[in-house]
Amino acid sequence: MARKFSELKAKLPKEVQENIKKRVEANVEEILMSEMRKLAGFTQKNLAEKMGITQSALSQLENQPDPHLSTLSKMVEALGGELEISVKYQGKDLKIKQTA
Repeated sequence: MARKFSELKAKLPKEVQENIKKRVEANVEEILMSEMRKLAGFTQKNLAEKMGITQSALSQLENQPDPHLSTLSKMVEALGGELEISVKYQGKDLKIKQTA
């Protein structure tokens, strides 16, 4: 009979369980904006047209080390996504809401 991982994990020593938890939490994916565009199947030209900017401006955005959040949000939305910003603070995960 197959056993659930949660059952097996519960039998491990507490320090091993904590190590597993830390490794899972540390497994956060990072992606470059240009990689995100390519994964969505867009060329710079296609996405720039959808965003209402030039291909050159999109190239600059993709290579900018610190883009404006509004510009990044516009790009993510053009790709069909939604930008969310979260913060780890005092042991809590908080999502930052933009005020109207």
